[in-house]
Amino acid sequence: MARLISRKQVEEIKDFIRDTSFAQNVTISGSLLVSESFNMGSDPDIKSTITGSVELTGSLTIDGPLNVIGDQALNATASFSLESLDTQLFGGIKAEDFGAMDATIYVSSTSGNDKNDGRTQQFPVRTVKRAAELATSGDDGRFGLPTGSLFTGFRIEVSAGTYLEENPIELPKNTTVWGAGLRVTKIVAKNENEDLFWVNSGCYLSEMTFAGLRVFPSVDNSRSGFAIAFAPNSFITTSPYVQNCSMISNQENSFLEKYEAIPAGGGGLNVDGNIIHPDSPLASMVLDAYTQIAPNGVGCQVVGRGFIQLVSFFTNFSAYSVKVLQGGQAVLLNSNTSFGDFGMYASGSRFITGSGGNLEAFNRVRDNYTIIIDTIEDGLTAIPEFVPNTNAGIKVTDELQQFSSNNSSDVVAEQAKSEYRLVSNIVSSGINNIPSLLAKSATRGYNTGSVWNISNGTQTTGSTSATSTELNIIDDRFDKVKQVLSLGARATASYTLVDNIEGLVKVGSNNPYTGSDTTSQTEVDTINRNFNTILQIVEYGLNNEDYPLPALTSSNAANIKVTETPQYNTDISSSAEVANKVSSSFATVFRILELGSDYAPAIVQSSSFENPSIDYQNGYDTLIGNLSFIQNETIAYLSSSWSESDYNEETCKRDIGFIVNGAAHDLLYGGNEESVLNGNFYYLYPSEATASQKQETLDAIR
Repeated sequence: MARLISRKQVEEIKDFIRDTSFAQNVTISGSLLVSESFNMGSDPDIKSTITGSVELTGSLTIDGPLNVIGDQALNATASFSLESLDTQLFGGIKAEDFGAMDATIYVSSTSGNDKNDGRTQQFPVRTVKRAAELATSGDDGRFGLPTGSLFTGFRIEVSAGTYLEENPIELPKNTTVWGAGLRVTKIVAKNENEDLFWVNSGCYLSEMTFAGLRVFPSVDNSRSGFAIAFAPNSFITTSPYVQNCSMISNQENSFLEKYEAIPAGGGGLNVDGNIIHPDSPLASMVLDAYTQIAPNGVGCQVVGRGFIQLVSFFTNFSAYSVKVLQGGQAVLLNSNTSFGDFGMYASGSRFITGSGGNLEAFNRVRDNYTIIIDTIEDGLTAIPEFVPNTNAGIKVTDELQQFSSNNSSDVVAEQAKSEYRLVSNIVSSGINNIPSLLAKSATRGYNTGSVWNISNGTQTTGSTSATSTELNIIDDRFDKVKQVLSLGARATASYTLVDNIEGLVKVGSNNPYTGSDTTSQTEVDTINRNFNTILQIVEYGLNNEDYPLPALTSSNAANIKVTETPQYNTDISSSAEVANKVSSSFATVFRILELGSDYAPAIVQSSSFENPSIDYQNGYDTLIGNLSFIQNETIAYLSSSWSESDYNEETCKRDIGFIVNGAAHDLLYGGNEESVLNGNFYYLYPSEATASQKQETLDAIR
């Protein structure tokens, strides 16, 4: 029981050794030392104030709120706990929500979990793909986008580590992916033949190394397998930007003994202007400070209306460092390529619709170009009604042009192109060099819909022009047919029947194939002998000792088609000049391979412009159109004539493609540099083609 003492006694007493209670306020001007418990106040509605310092050596229990007002600090040298009704909040905010309102998504390969939202460093996601899925498009305030938004896009912060990603990863507009450093942040593709990142407008990637990629379907025809590529149908108003990044792939194959045995490596950037939205105002990317080590890979590929600015762009061992196709554009500054095949490679062209700001001229060019394209693709039915033209190509009437919405068949399209080539040839060469007109060939002639065909039957004739003698015979026999139709059987009384000893009477329903050249007796004997061999196999089988199979012999015949690969034909026969030019290109490769690179002729540089001659254009189209046919026929020949030789068919087919493409290039642009390059290639990169399989390779070129 505590004693009640007076104020005077309190002033005199310094130490209280018993329980003590004060009925009124107690003012302590010095310090208060409590060795046991100290209770201040019994009514929570009445505030108890301590204006000095309090040192507690025991425990302190507070059953109400504790407020520290002003600059005073609450210090504790021992452990303490604050108990309240809600122990999960601090200032009303959960611990995991600190920073969650920032537009940042955190990624960690070691502590992340894709079930997290990634909005704080304490709760990151595990993969970059999941972070890209959580991000939303930002507003760059540019063309075609709303303005005034305060949200510009997400920043994906990738911690140091290796990330095995399910690619492709599509980044929303204005998304930034920032690694912890390109030496410690590695993004590895699970799907090597797919692109790693698909970027939209305004995306930015920095401080990462990309890996695990391989261009597909091939190095020469690369459509995927790149680290960075446009997202399909993307609308670009701000160029995607790649900075301080590297790409490393295919190192495991870089030390193979044979150069041609190295498989395709990875690709860096694919700026394909054909896959973005057709109305996209930009088709460009920007790159700064990038290094790629990808043996037999592609550094940067630009296609169509694609455009890229490359600053400090470095590639090593690439098959193509910078490859530009179909009129794409690449601008380089302070860049370098080491080793590999091609530093800068450009091929093809595109139709540019720019008109210098003259909208009327632009629309006129676009409309007429559309008519040409529709005619080529859809056939003659796509041609609109012709209108009087008195002002250099400007439509002067109010008549509405008609366009068909249906696609014509391939046959009709080929017919339109055939007719266009025929007219072009006449315009180019004059009326004295008109090619032989054919009643019906593979792509043109009278059909059931022609106004000249009154019976609606399909007219089928040979594709070779008839001689005057043959025409006279046809006319004579046609006259006899008309007489029989007019007079009946009695008209035949005056005709003398002639026995058919040439086997020309057709009694079956199958259509025979006939060649255009006269067959020699030697060829007839060979055909009969081979036909007898077939009959023998059918009758007696493959393993009859009395009728053994004849020995296989090699064949260098160039006019026997043995595969199912279709041929590409045009209606214009190439001149002897074009044929000799192509033959000379093949002969150049053959001679260098046979005798060595010392026998290579002097290089004649190609022109930058195509030969405008229809004859040369047709020869080029024929070679390129028959590339697959030539490759497959050559492989079939080698596999038959050199059946005991073990060789790499894919490598052989690749080399055939190089040689044919080189011959086509030298034909269209002049010179011989591509053919000389293809011949020297065999000795720059020695293989079995210049050693044990040299004769087989020569036979393939021959």
